[in-house]
Amino acid sequence: MTAPSAPAGTPAGADRPFVPTPDQEEAIGAPLLPLLIVAGAGTGKTTVMARRILHLVDTGAARPDQVLGLTFTNKAARNLKEQVRRTLGPDADVTVATYHSFGASLVADHALELDLDPSTSVLNRAQSWQLLFAVFDEFRFRRRGTLAPHVLLDDALALASRCADHLVAVDDVEADCHRVIGEGRWKSMQDAAAKRLELCQVVRAYERRKRERHLLDFGDQVALAVRLLAEHPDVARAHREQHPVVLLDEYQDTNFAQRRMLELLYPAPGDEASAPAVTAVGDDMQSIYAFRGAHLANIFSFPRHFPPATPLPLETTFRFGPDLVVLANRIHAQVAEALPKELVAPPGAPPTTIECFLAADDAEEAVTIAADIRARGAPWGSTAVLCRKRRLIGPIVTALEDAGVPVEAVGASGLLERPEVVDLVSWLEVLADRSPPVALLRILGGPRYALGLRDLAALAREARRRREPLAGGQRPRAGDFLAAALADPAAVPDLSDAGRERVTEFGAERQVLAAAAARLPVLDLAETVLDRSGLWRAAGARGRENLLRFLDLAARFAPVEGDPGLLAFVEYLQLLDESEEDIAEAHETDVDAVKVMTVHQAKGLEFDVVHVPGLAGRGSSRIFPDARAGENALTNSSALPWWLREDDGIPSPAVATRTEIEEVIRRRRLDEEWRLLYVACTRARLHLVLSGAHWYRGAAEPQG
Repeated sequence: MTAPSAPAGTPAGADRPFVPTPDQEEAIGAPLLPLLIVAGAGTGKTTVMARRILHLVDTGAARPDQVLGLTFTNKAARNLKEQVRRTLGPDADVTVATYHSFGASLVADHALELDLDPSTSVLNRAQSWQLLFAVFDEFRFRRRGTLAPHVLLDDALALASRCADHLVAVDDVEADCHRVIGEGRWKSMQDAAAKRLELCQVVRAYERRKRERHLLDFGDQVALAVRLLAEHPDVARAHREQHPVVLLDEYQDTNFAQRRMLELLYPAPGDEASAPAVTAVGDDMQSIYAFRGAHLANIFSFPRHFPPATPLPLETTFRFGPDLVVLANRIHAQVAEALPKELVAPPGAPPTTIECFLAADDAEEAVTIAADIRARGAPWGSTAVLCRKRRLIGPIVTALEDAGVPVEAVGASGLLERPEVVDLVSWLEVLADRSPPVALLRILGGPRYALGLRDLAALAREARRRREPLAGGQRPRAGDFLAAALADPAAVPDLSDAGRERVTEFGAERQVLAAAAARLPVLDLAETVLDRSGLWRAAGARGRENLLRFLDLAARFAPVEGDPGLLAFVEYLQLLDESEEDIAEAHETDVDAVKVMTVHQAKGLEFDVVHVPGLAGRGSSRIFPDARAGENALTNSSALPWWLREDDGIPSPAVATRTEIEEVIRRRRLDEEWRLLYVACTRARLHLVLSGAHWYRGAAEPQG
């Protein structure tokens, strides 16, 4: 047996014997019956799970190989495995997997029963996007605008994902659309259904393409696992015999399909004596992934789905001090639908300082944050800035760099704003034949060609002069005017000789790279652009690290055979650039740098010092809380109607007024914003700084 672990929630490096609190002890030693552990922030849930496994093994209730642990991310699975090995020993034979990988293993092991081709493979999100992009031109849209394909395709992918998450067939969605178009109570409801019907044709084509090419996406894996278990009860029975004990981590983040999979594996019996040994661990106050399918009803209804379970809260937090405990409980009290729980700090807990400030504008807020972090000093990696909106990331990263503070913008949201990455993406946009004027001007005004303002103005005047309608009265795209001027620099009045020479050089380079774009996959093309354009040489050590991360992003966009690459990739980057919820895991690096990321990315992490900017807003420009309306199927065509789902709790449009429905959706949206604030604040151990500003970019009124 290994040495005792540190107390639950103890900061890394502490080496004291584990002494459970009364609530931890109750959770560890609870009978082998369905159990819901509601684990507040910093209450040591992973340690409790590992200790519960040890208790079951020591008491003879289960062997290590009979225990299954499921969680969400690979990082969380790795942490749980490490805790189990520290507790039971390095050879402990406990199975730990993610929910998706577990569903995938069920499907792979029983592909024959599901009539799947042996060559079936799994798409990542980027490849799913590419497959959708390939079917885009097959359809005509009368209700949906198509000027920005990435918006329409993202909506179609969202609808396909919702159907998989809730086990709703696209046939049922189409039938509902026809019914609502004819019988819907409100005009907006009928219009949304008509647009949803057009999205259904894309979803149906996407499903067909996947079948033809023997492809699955992540949602398919769990949906197929549910089908397998429903059609072959013997498979579920064999699994229960192999793993009669299961621990479910981050249960608040499970979707409906995952819950159905678990119910089929561990069905509720007719008597308590044969109740399944299911332990779910989660925190409804940390449920922040509704936008990617998390079904909050799962944790609320766990006692009904897995009787005779009763919630057992873990309330002693080891992460932060009494002042932050008070703040966390006040935030908890703002959420109308929340499981009962009141955090407490243990006796002698070090204090957590909470500070607030209000700046004149976002630039001053960013500079103040950078100055505070600079004054606190190293180690830089113990500090994080958590942003509700990704548009706050750029100014904060710039301010930190200007202050000489090492900084890392986590995930694609920060990566796509780095100057060297913007330069590379500009080249890719130009080569994708989109003729974007902003990208063209960035390249021409950059260090490689260095056109001055006079020459750029001359090109702009020539572009305006060429604005002549095409046949039929249509006007070309704005970028086409500039592209035409660039193609004939000798005809551009007022262009300097040096400028004319550089534009000619750009045209020749563009021609060479365009030929490469016609034959190279995205990753190889990006590497070629970096080399020929000089971007790699000019980037510096930190810039090259960002460019390598971008190349990793391009590598994940591996083309599906026969489908277009570059144009789809550029549209995909546009989608990532406009997405507010970047959910990429924070990757571990050896670099000692301040982490700047979205609140969604920070879940599961903790830092000595946490800054939460953007806590200001009025009207439609609000940042935190976000002003956007919740997902309402009465007006949003990409939303799966709640009346086709189970366990949702939103009133039926057949009996409720529109005001009543919208109030429920509004309240749920606000509750999620409070939960996001709860997650953001409870990442801090020693210092929490909350801030806002009177003015932010794009706001039409003071926000402070």
